Amino acid sequence: MNRSLQSPFDAETFLPHARKVKSINRETEEIISGRVADCLHRYVENWPDAFERESSRLMRITDGINRALAAMIAKSWTFSQDESPPFHDEDSAFAWLTSEGKEPIPIGGYDDYTFGGGTDELFEFERDWTMHNLWEVRKAFEREHLDLLEWNKFRKNDPLSRPPKSAVRLPADVQELIHDLCQIWHDHIDRQLGLPSRSPRPSNPLLRFIGACLTIALGDQRPADKTVLDFILKRSRPTIRRRDAKYERRFDY
Repeated sequence: MNRSLQSPFDAETFLPHARKVKSINRETEEIISGRVADCLHRYVENWPDAFERESSRLMRITDGINRALAAMIAKSWTFSQDESPPFHDEDSAFAWLTSEGKEPIPIGGYDDYTFGGGTDELFEFERDWTMHNLWEVRKAFEREHLDLLEWNKFRKNDPLSRPPKSAVRLPADVQELIHDLCQIWHDHIDRQLGLPSRSPRPSNPLLRFIGACLTIALGDQRPADKTVLDFILKRSRPTIRRRDAKYERRFDY
């Protein structure tokens, strides 16, 4: 799902609320602005959906190439009587190409063996250039998919990419955005994440800071301050404080 910011990005819509709490220099303001921009970009990007779409696309392409290669090698490759054939028809060739095959096959006459999927050496010396080039294309798409999986793993392990589990009725991506903004406030303005007492119209610099950022991303669809406050009180602040305590114990000599 494609998204766009609902308002132009302007740091002066959210920085004044930070200045109300703490005197910050130009360098810190630029860091805060950059991190807020990253959070908003993450929201617009809608990474979980983008990852699923791109991963599925690459898997479909690789699957199609494997099926084309399976048809070619099932028809053209032959094995000597001394070898245990890794496949005998198109379906078993496809299974072998996708690492589902179990039978070992000798490589190039040497005494080393590879199991299904370890086929690079065989295609490297393939004289049919159509087949050889198709294999190279397959490897390129496979590398691209592996890079995508590694990036997704990094994002999941990135503290800013892991919002706390929550029963609060907010979309997961909005929870992630609010949690990221809380982390920025914690890191640069107020480690305690001070909040107002409950009231019909709660407000304080942190809520106004988050509200200004949410307005950029969501416009009139931004959640009410009471909903944001509830999420921070119940989920985001406790999660960040537990993480702080964990790091303090880790480095307490």
